[in-house]
Amino acid sequence: MLAPFLNAQGELPAWFGVEIMAQTIGVWSGWHARRSGAQTIQPDMLLGGRNWRAATATFPGSITLDIRLRLLMGDERMGSFKGEISHGDRILASGRLNTYQTNEQELHQLMSQGKQP
Repeated sequence: MLAPFLNAQGELPAWFGVEIMAQTIGVWSGWHARRSGAQTIQPDMLLGGRNWRAATATFPGSITLDIRLRLLMGDERMGSFKGEISHGDRILASGRLNTYQTNEQELHQLMSQGKQP
């Protein structure tokens, strides 16, 4: 799945860390939705980020990344998370991401935009 983004040395660009963190938030959100009894899980959307910093240009393919996020504030549909990507004791990237959880109507509208009638 990551192959299109890897360089010749098998390294992942550090900017891809934003997506890795966003996917981690999606897993967290889905877990909480299931735990509260939701039958379906609506996708979260990444609204934006702040203070994204990477200590390296790439993540080596030979290491395991540890992704940690903390919910700073949120409600049922919006969330603001602060997190970091590390390997061992070394923080490789960090930043803050803001998300929004769509409802069924919004998701349908987004998916139908751009389609010809």
